[in-house]
Amino acid sequence: MFNKGFAVFAVVFLSSTITFSNSARGTDAHNHQIGGERFTPSGSATSPGGRYLSPGGVSGLGGGMTIDSPPKAIFSMHYSDNTNKAVVANATPSFDPERKDLSYRWQLITPSGSRSQLTKTNTAITHFTPDKSGQYDLLLVVNDGRNNSSVNRQSIQITQAEPGIQLTFTHLKNSAQSSIPTTFAQVFAKGEFEAGQAFALALANGQTVNLQTDVKATYKDGSLRHAVFSTIIPQLNANETIHAELIPAATPSTTAAVSLTDLLSSNFDAKISLQLDGVTYTASAKEFLQTQAHTWLAGPIANEWYVNGSFNNGHNEHPHLAATFNIRSYGNLDNIWVSASIENNWAYQEGPKNITYDATISINNQIVHSEEQLTHLRNARWRKQFWTASTPQLHIAHDTHYLLTTGAVPNYDSALINGIAQFHLDYYADEWQDENITLAVNADGYRTFVDNGGYEFTYNKIGPMGIGLADPDMPNTGARPDIGPLPRWAATYLLSQDRHAKKAAIGMGNQAASWPIHYRDKNTGLPLSIIDYPYASSFWNTFLSYNPDTGMNEHTALCTSTPEDCVVPYLPDTAHQPSLAYVPYLVTGDHYFLEELHFWANYNLLEMNPVYRRYAQGLFSVDMQDRAQAWSMRTLGQTAFITPDNHPMKVYFSQILDNNIRNYTFNYVIGNPNAYGALIPNYSHPTASPWMDDFFTWAISSLVDLDFTEAKPLLDWKAQFSVQRMGFGSQNNGDYCWIFASAYHVLIAPAENAQMFNSIADVYQNTNGQDIPWGGGFDDAGTECASEEQAIALGLQAGEMIGYSSSPTGFPSNLQIALAAAVNSGIPNAEDAWKRFLGRSAKPDYSYYPNYAIVPRQ
Repeated sequence: MFNKGFAVFAVVFLSSTITFSNSARGTDAHNHQIGGERFTPSGSATSPGGRYLSPGGVSGLGGGMTIDSPPKAIFSMHYSDNTNKAVVANATPSFDPERKDLSYRWQLITPSGSRSQLTKTNTAITHFTPDKSGQYDLLLVVNDGRNNSSVNRQSIQITQAEPGIQLTFTHLKNSAQSSIPTTFAQVFAKGEFEAGQAFALALANGQTVNLQTDVKATYKDGSLRHAVFSTIIPQLNANETIHAELIPAATPSTTAAVSLTDLLSSNFDAKISLQLDGVTYTASAKEFLQTQAHTWLAGPIANEWYVNGSFNNGHNEHPHLAATFNIRSYGNLDNIWVSASIENNWAYQEGPKNITYDATISINNQIVHSEEQLTHLRNARWRKQFWTASTPQLHIAHDTHYLLTTGAVPNYDSALINGIAQFHLDYYADEWQDENITLAVNADGYRTFVDNGGYEFTYNKIGPMGIGLADPDMPNTGARPDIGPLPRWAATYLLSQDRHAKKAAIGMGNQAASWPIHYRDKNTGLPLSIIDYPYASSFWNTFLSYNPDTGMNEHTALCTSTPEDCVVPYLPDTAHQPSLAYVPYLVTGDHYFLEELHFWANYNLLEMNPVYRRYAQGLFSVDMQDRAQAWSMRTLGQTAFITPDNHPMKVYFSQILDNNIRNYTFNYVIGNPNAYGALIPNYSHPTASPWMDDFFTWAISSLVDLDFTEAKPLLDWKAQFSVQRMGFGSQNNGDYCWIFASAYHVLIAPAENAQMFNSIADVYQNTNGQDIPWGGGFDDAGTECASEEQAIALGLQAGEMIGYSSSPTGFPSNLQIALAAAVNSGIPNAEDAWKRFLGRSAKPDYSYYPNYAIVPRQ
């Protein structure tokens, strides 16, 4: 389960008396003891008191005698040949002839210099992680309560591992610094490490640095999926970069260096004070922590707690404004990290609106940040982060090669690793800067020109209520850097690990909070649940949210104040929605980003008509455009994948994802509305948008990559559409000329309410040269597919696909992610389709725009 290889070795009986000890190191291989008993080759043993037990014990009273045979020790090992990969030993096949319960005693003999140890010495299943090359001997004795088995000894040879998970740490200060606290997160490939595995950093200079491992998520097989690591880097010189490898290590002490009691008994406090309408409202981290602290990190290096609650003026709570604090200490209380946020997002509070206030954040009675006359948008939040002493200035670069192997991120072309154009990296260095942006909207909330009589909002684009690099009008059409499996800034960061690109990519996780999509349930402190409130919705028609079972209207509440208090400068949607918080949480483990991911995944449910959504089921297929279904499934899958196992929202998002996969599977795999794998379009029937469909194909493939294997039948059905458009896999190869696989629109039915065409040949014949509804079809002018004659007729070069083939955001680039998904699915002809696609004559340069630079997994 946690390895790549499998081996079963024969039992080897030792020829000398063996005594097992509880320690594997510094012992003679021919003299061990376990449990205080000495074992002889025949299976007899001396008890602690010196009494000998025969190999086959004798029991019974009077004249009746029963032979008590010794048990048999049997085990197998699952392992890879390399160091730093867990070896799992399974002794459950061991048995006693009289069917008595067994106890187990393991012993590990390691090569010289190894620190490997067994996780358990007295259970049926145990494991260890080899840390040195050489021979490892594993010995097992089982006992039936009276007799010991013979010793089962097995040996394996371990070689030095290939390069493991690499990390680099770059000090961004012009002076040396010691004892630098840092926390980061790492996602792992399925089956690579057991969830209980501890880790350390092996530095290139030979030094080993301890890590605190906070396991957050595991795979279905129990292996480690995602963990947050904390450490203290001993020393970094000015602008120094150190290289390190993440390696398995012995489990360190789990005793917390600083307890919550220690924090509360200290002088520490973080406070936020708001001045609005002549009244002062405050929120205190210490007061919140005394009643409702939640633990995020716990161990000998870092401890973190988070809380939220309403602002109070000494007499009453503010009906809409709330504060959230995350407090993290490293080893002591000398340097504490504080995340302080202000929210305007309680659900079911009457009269939600924009609120203008002055704000000050103070730590230990010292003001660390202030805002004057900030208009806090409804259903939005913002935060600032501080250190009570020195602020670490550290850039952590992850191992992109390894990240791609995990399936947790899209499989970008590895040729782009460290191959992003320098001018594009310079762009993020230039753009991620303080800059005031003014936007204006009319009374209906639609964008208008500044100084044109609209309602104007001015925000720092990377400050509170700013949205950074995103388009404020999310429904805007056309190619945009935020549209794709991941937005341009996230893809650029993952491939380059550039510090400026990372600052922008992580920063966009903060700016995601400015959008009016946040709805927190005051009763639970969590995002509003459509399972708890099946009629919950932010949809404009409030009557649809009336729950006849409870008599409650579960609408999240419309703003009914003046337009000035209701309109917002940003318009979110699902059809063009970027993934804003997933990558930031994936690599940092910052709880704030996890909540952002939850809010966005939940918004995609709440913005729907609850009837179309099927209430608590949360289905996307009825109400959404194809592209909206794609990006909503992407975000939902990412959220269900990375949410910690013990988080109360894990089951929620996993259940809704399962509902959607089952629904799509029923509609398409079982229902099989056509033989070429095309979605039934909700808004443009009888015309389909292949590129939107391709987004959806990739989204389903990403679910399979994320270990939601129940989506595999849907992927196999869905992937046919991209393959057949490339001229393969239909009844007659060539039914569809692949030059037009990237068409903007195709006709998939003879009329608006008619059944879909059954074959790809029908789609081609009824689109080619026809004036189809919604336009955007194609005309091959009666020429041979991919011929010179056809190229001349189309005004293209021979072998060039239509739809802006040279553009990294063109329709062939959109198709690329679906074809890569098809190859991953393993359906027939997918490899041929991919090879044909690679052979096209005009291709994009992805080095400055890698959103769609996705290739099949090996």
